[in-house]
Amino acid sequence: MVFLCWSLPKRPLHQLVAELVRSKHVDVVVLLECTVSVAEILVALPAATGEIFHYSASPAQMKTIHVFTRFSHQFIRAVEESRRYSVRHLAPPAQTDLLLAIIHFPTKMYWTEDSQVQNAAYSRR
Repeated sequence: MVFLCWSLPKRPLHQLVAELVRSKHVDVVVLLECTVSVAEILVALPAATGEIFHYSASPAQMKTIHVFTRFSHQFIRAVEESRRYSVRHLAPPAQTDLLLAIIHFPTKMYWTEDSQVQNAAYSRR
């Protein structure tokens, strides 16, 4: 299984993402801070790959983490979520089950190493 995770804050790079998904045969696409609509992503991915992708909606209506897969909704479910992380259980047909843990920390640009460590320790709260 091939995964792609990309942070796209305020950058409409969904066509580039779709081309990368096609060229690397990506199965699971995780987009962070994507301002492009889910509908546009669901059009761009099949247009580039020739295959249908599904949006794994967040029960918490999370706005910062979006997960798209080649697998139907019945094969992926949210296990636990917060504002900054999501854990999903993937059970695709004829493949090994796995837990996908996605963490989206704030930008490191203005953080010291100590503040990053402290944030990582308290991110579950």
